[in-house]
Amino acid sequence: MRPRIPMPAGRPFSFTPDRRAAAERMISSYPSRRAALLPLLWLVQGQEGWISREAIRHAAGILGMTESEVVEAAGFYEMFRFEPACLHRVEACRGLTCAMRGAAGLLRRIEDISGARPGRPSEDGSMEVSEVECLGLCDSAPAVRVDGRPVSDEGGEGLEGAIGGISGWADRRGS
Repeated sequence: MRPRIPMPAGRPFSFTPDRRAAAERMISSYPSRRAALLPLLWLVQGQEGWISREAIRHAAGILGMTESEVVEAAGFYEMFRFEPACLHRVEACRGLTCAMRGAAGLLRRIEDISGARPGRPSEDGSMEVSEVECLGLCDSAPAVRVDGRPVSDEGGEGLEGAIGGISGWADRRGS
């Protein structure tokens, strides 16, 4: 299980009408309301970009669970965010195949290029780096995803181009 989840307070949470309807359809497809927890949290995160304390409370109410039960289940999965996200995200795979093919060195390059490290965003707060267990891109290991798009680093320039090409980010870093 992940370490303590910070969960800063957010603004009051409620689903948009469309997401509320989607949530009710989705919940009704499960044998019990509680079984819909993870998909419901995906809806929350899709709407807000992260899962706030207020959203946890809302989800618990909808599903008839305690807030502690929701936090306990959600905290097990690295796919859920409990703090507001930076504008840009770089994910580096740390799975076995990627580890064997140089993931540690690639992560150091990502840190050098972006100025961000896992757990610490870039100086201007616009970019974050995280290690994930598997991106499912073993054929191009070590695997990286920038803003949700897989990046091939064959030849050593794909990563710099992908990170540097984000909204003029490299210019702001002085590269």
